[in-house]
Amino acid sequence: MNLEKEILSSLKGELIWNGVKTEVLLPLSKLDLICIHNKEYDEINTCMFNLVNNGSVFCINEKYHINMRYK
Repeated sequence: MNLEKEILSSLKGELIWNGVKTEVLLPLSKLDLICIHNKEYDEINTCMFNLVNNGSVFCINEKYHINMRYK
């Protein structure tokens, strides 16, 4: 699974991380995503930039939310 799909799955609340479904952690920050996906900051930052630019997600107060039309 590519990183964008994994992140979208996290933001939809479908992913299980350390026994916890990500829906209870929503909304997620970049730091949350770095921890959940065990990736470098630059990888997450680039991916989030692309997801925001294509309209899949939006950011409010450093927290990312999935765009409802992609849910």
